[in-house]
Amino acid sequence: MHIKGIAVKTIKDFVEKQYPLDYKNWIKALPEDSKKIFLSPIDVSKWYTVQYGAIEPTKAIGKLFFDGNTNKAAYESGRFSAQTALTGIYKVFVMIASPAFIIERASRIMSSYYEPSSILVKEKKEKHCIVHIQKLPDKNPIIEMRIAGWISKAFEVTGCKEVKVETPKSLSKGDEYTEIFIRWN
Repeated sequence: MHIKGIAVKTIKDFVEKQYPLDYKNWIKALPEDSKKIFLSPIDVSKWYTVQYGAIEPTKAIGKLFFDGNTNKAAYESGRFSAQTALTGIYKVFVMIASPAFIIERASRIMSSYYEPSSILVKEKKEKHCIVHIQKLPDKNPIIEMRIAGWISKAFEVTGCKEVKVETPKSLSKGDEYTEIFIRWN
C-alpha cells in the first residue's frame, strides 16, 4: 500500500505554502515514521507507505488547521495537488481539454499516484460524471477525500463552474466501491 513521492511532496508543499508560520509545528505533530519522510528530501519517483506518507500527515493537517476535520484537510490538500500539477507543465494541455477528456485520464493519473488502485469512469454526461474507485492502497476516507478534492480542482482548472463533488458510497464505510459524483455548470 503505497503513494508516489510526487503526491507526498504536494502534502509538504501544501503546508509550506498555505501555513508557512506553522510548518515546524506540523512537522512536530507527525509520528516518527512520517517525520523521517518529511525531514528528508522527498524523491518524487519513489513509492512511500500511504500510512506515513499521506494519512498521518493529513491527520496532522486536520488537527492543526481544520479543527480536527481530516476529511476537509484531505480534500483541500487534494485540490492543492491538482492545482500544482495542472497549472504547471500541463497548463496548456489542460486549457484545451474537456472535462470528459480529463476524467477519462483520471484513472491513469491516479494509478500513477496510488498503488494499488483501480478507478473507473462509470458515466459521463454533458454536466456530470460518476467515477468508481474499486481499489485503493488503504480503505481510508483521507485517501478518498484527497482524490475527490483533486478531481474537483481538475474540473475547475478546465473551466467548469460551480463544481460539486459528492461521495455517496465509500470503500472506507464498507461499500463495494467509492463513488464520486461530479456535477458542474
